[in-house]
Amino acid sequence: MTLDDLTTAALQLSPILRAELVERLIVSLHGTEDIHPEWSGELDRRDAEMDRDPGLGRPADEVFRRLRARLAE
Repeated sequence: MTLDDLTTAALQLSPILRAELVERLIVSLHGTEDIHPEWSGELDRRDAEMDRDPGLGRPADEVFRRLRARLAE
């Protein structure tokens, strides 16, 4: 299976299952099962911020384009 095939399959999952997949992938990179204590405060803060002002969000393609550019530096 290619990365493109995997991405296509993953994008067909429900948002909840995609979030679970993301968490599992992060755990696989982080090396621990318990990433929540490190991230939960930041995630809660960002979630509340988006609830207050949904206009703060950015399209995923823009976010990923910027991320790829940063990683390429």
